[in-house]
Amino acid sequence: MKLMPYPNKLIERNGTFLINSKTTLSINSDRAQRLAKLLGDFLKEHSPISGEIEVAGNGGKNSINLFLIEQSNLPDEGYELDISSNDIRIIAKELQGFFYGITTCIQLVSSQ
Repeated sequence: MKLMPYPNKLIERNGTFLINSKTTLSINSDRAQRLAKLLGDFLKEHSPISGEIEVAGNGGKNSINLFLIEQSNLPDEGYELDISSNDIRIIAKELQGFFYGITTCIQLVSSQ
């Protein structure tokens, strides 16, 4: 799998998350709004998702969730990207980490 930059740690699992017209995009912080819009605009152009962003959403099944967790042990530019058959979660401590997590997510969607 070619990703730029390549993650420090990558664990591949079985299963697939399918983006469809009912997939939601949610964030837990207004600070992530601009970066979430970047992902939303990409998905709106390359998938059936509407690209609308739910602020303070808790996601749930069939959702893409961006969580800004300032008390995280992640470095400022670090992120966790967890993809399951139910949802996608990008967790970051700072906006730089969100940017890298979103960039990785876009590359994975593009490769499909």
